[in-house]
Amino acid sequence: MNEYARISLWDDPSLRGEKEVTLRPFALRDGEIFPAVLVLPGGGYGGCSDQEGDPVAGWLNGLGISAFV
Repeated sequence: MNEYARISLWDDPSLRGEKEVTLRPFALRDGEIFPAVLVLPGGGYGGCSDQEGDPVAGWLNGLGISAFV
């Protein structure tokens, strides 16, 4: 699994730190057209569930699908 740097979804200084909204790509190939899935882990307003984000992205990578958490 290739985890790249987090992508900030918008630049708002009031959202820095734990409340910053980011997208983490787990892309298999760079610069190619490939299947991808958006993984939205549960957890409510307090954060994201650890068991529903990165492990799912890893599983999808094993199937040849890139994921964005």
